[in-house]
Amino acid sequence: MMFFQEPEQFESINRQAIISLILALMASLFFCIGFLPLPFSALICYPISVMLGIGALWTGLKAKRQIRQNDENGNVLAMIGIWVGSLTILVVICLAVLGIVLWSFATDFIQGVWRRLPFP
Repeated sequence: MMFFQEPEQFESINRQAIISLILALMASLFFCIGFLPLPFSALICYPISVMLGIGALWTGLKAKRQIRQNDENGNVLAMIGIWVGSLTILVVICLAVLGIVLWSFATDFIQGVWRRLPFP
């Protein structure tokens, strides 16, 4: 009768894959915080989310290479980091381009409305 069992050996998870997942989660968190109606939240949070997304993408790609070479676990974590980091970068760039285009239309619209106002 055995009361104590030896702990099972856990297979190693690549540290770069874990870092990639953490950076990807932080990138998506900062991206979502950018939508809050706080002053300058978008101007602060979107560049930070792009930098974190680049870090998640970089470490995820590095982790994939290390996982292939060293036969480690963490492939799913690295893929999540790569996808979330890439999508965060893409969405922020699309929002920036959309904001620039809409800003030019908004200024023309505001000037047209301003000219039509009856001033004494």
